[in-house]
Amino acid sequence: MTLLINEIYSNRIICAADRQITFKNKKPEKHKKLFDIPYLNGCVSYFGSCRLNNSRLLWEIIIDFKRKNNSITSLKEFAEKLCSELNLHSCKSLLQKNGTGVHVCGFNKHIPEFWFIRNIKHMNGWTYYGFDTRFRISEEVSKYQHQLPILFSNGDLRPCITGWNDFSQFASSMLKSTGKTLTNITDNELNILVKWKMQAISNFYSAMMAKKLISSPIDTQLYKP
Repeated sequence: MTLLINEIYSNRIICAADRQITFKNKKPEKHKKLFDIPYLNGCVSYFGSCRLNNSRLLWEIIIDFKRKNNSITSLKEFAEKLCSELNLHSCKSLLQKNGTGVHVCGFNKHIPEFWFIRNIKHMNGWTYYGFDTRFRISEEVSKYQHQLPILFSNGDLRPCITGWNDFSQFASSMLKSTGKTLTNITDNELNILVKWKMQAISNFYSAMMAKKLISSPIDTQLYKP
């Protein structure tokens, strides 16, 4: 399982992911799920089923696509072409059984963007259901442009729905005595805070849950206009 986090502010974006990969009837593995796009001011990350066909895994397709497409000049173009690439390499019978999604997030000059690629049709609470045989794409930040900061998350949504904002509220309360807020802490402090929240969730899974679905190390990327 996975926990992907994208905290989007007007002046910066921080993205985070754990490294737990769970295969059916196999021991869990650890692989990166969050990748910087060095020629764009953003990153790409993934959640859900990693097996899109019988020969290649999702992160292999993403890494290969990122390497071969360094002439792309916008997150929009990157996300749209990646969506087409995933459809090209996906087995429809596998997609129909499993939910998979990709985040492409960063800045287009001074404007934050979040592109969501997925084959998921519906959500009920923290459960995904109804899976298409093709990926589709949409840009999500523009819907909430006047509500920033905003959180986009996917994977195992239970800790986000039930606890992420509580962690943020705790941090906000503690920072009051220092004169700081979540919007004016330094980039390094924000990075530390997000990693702390992710690590706390990972520790809880290790100590209290039958299955450890979220696991360290935690990877983060921070972007500014």
